[in-house]
Amino acid sequence: MLSDISYNITSYGADYPVDGIVRRFRQEDIFVPDFQRKLVWRWTQSSRFIESLLLGLPVPGIFLYKEKDSERMQIVDGQQRILSLNRFYPEKGKSKTYKLKGDHQYFLGQDYDSLKPESRRKLDNSILHATIFEQRSPENNCNSIYEVFGRINTGGTLLHSQEIRSCLYYGNLSRWLREFNSKNEQWRQFLNCSKSDSHNEELILRIIALKQNLNDYSYPLKHFLNSFMESNRNPPQQWLDSMEKWIDRISYFVAKNISQSIFIRNNRIVPVIVEAILIGIWNCVEKLEENEVLEGSFSKTKLLEEAAIQLLEDSEFQELIKKKTTSPEAVKGRIEKATKAFREVIK
Repeated sequence: MLSDISYNITSYGADYPVDGIVRRFRQEDIFVPDFQRKLVWRWTQSSRFIESLLLGLPVPGIFLYKEKDSERMQIVDGQQRILSLNRFYPEKGKSKTYKLKGDHQYFLGQDYDSLKPESRRKLDNSILHATIFEQRSPENNCNSIYEVFGRINTGGTLLHSQEIRSCLYYGNLSRWLREFNSKNEQWRQFLNCSKSDSHNEELILRIIALKQNLNDYSYPLKHFLNSFMESNRNPPQQWLDSMEKWIDRISYFVAKNISQSIFIRNNRIVPVIVEAILIGIWNCVEKLEENEVLEGSFSKTKLLEEAAIQLLEDSEFQELIKKKTTSPEAVKGRIEKATKAFREVIK
């Protein structure tokens, strides 16, 4: 039903002078959520935006989400414009100055202080139109912000879903996911990658969420992951330590006993295969002693890769990784088949 996927949102417009936007940003009344994508505009892009204001040209508005309790406003769209202005405006204790490198010769090479007084006043008084919105319902999630992030982000490079998720549900879990993905050697060895990115971060979340809450899984996947992160925003450290221990063990064990080519199609890691095999093996080894998992000292260890190959050749499993891959039937079916396949080997 439409009522199940729609939102009750209050929104209104507000016009802010540029110097007011910069002041509010520096006071953190308007802020960039933690772990949102860092400034990616080159200074030449920032300069052209500032030049547009100096020339009196129209510029895009910004979107702000007003937090219910704090009254502070998250930047949903317009981050790079606001950060560009913040860089350009002088600040006490900030030694570096930014000189315009845009297209207009009249302003080329000038920083804020070297602009003529009338140009500074024009920039200060230029208006940025803001659309400010609050979600009234549903009250138990803030998926509307997620939708807005994904639909109106205009920075040129769209945010990945996990970047958005980390912004909205920042806490101990999002911090742990980021640190584990960037620093854990076993995980990185398993993925055989040298760089950390949000796709791999989401894969960790996906494995943990499905392992913990498979019976509650519902489509779409992104809302399931949103809900899991919101519900577990600040879990106990003991829980995080346990998740780290198991992901560490399982990724080490799989990397040691199953060829990485099993997980790759068209030169890319396939999340649905990783998810099924890692959770399937996790289901089978969680009652074993740590040394048994790490050393693979239980019987039939050498048959693990053969079991993985047979699983991928299974016609029903192939259907589950090709069509409607995030439907409840496909997600649960893959993990159940993988668990059954490895149960015969891991005893």
